[in-house]
Amino acid sequence: MKELAPLDGGFVVSRQAIFVSACRYLDAVASQVDVPLGLGSRHVAAANMSAVTNPVGIVVSESSK
Repeated sequence: MKELAPLDGGFVVSRQAIFVSACRYLDAVASQVDVPLGLGSRHVAAANMSAVTNPVGIVVSESSK
């Protein structure tokens, strides 16, 4: 996981904490997602995915927010 983390895309983890997929493009659009200014596309993607499919979204960011 450490080697794949810098690459684009998300990880999909099962309820049993098994990594099912890595570096995946996940497409979901949620019109009601409000992401604060200063956060980037990975934050928007996690917020949209969480709003549409109801998972837990975890974002690793280089910002201090």
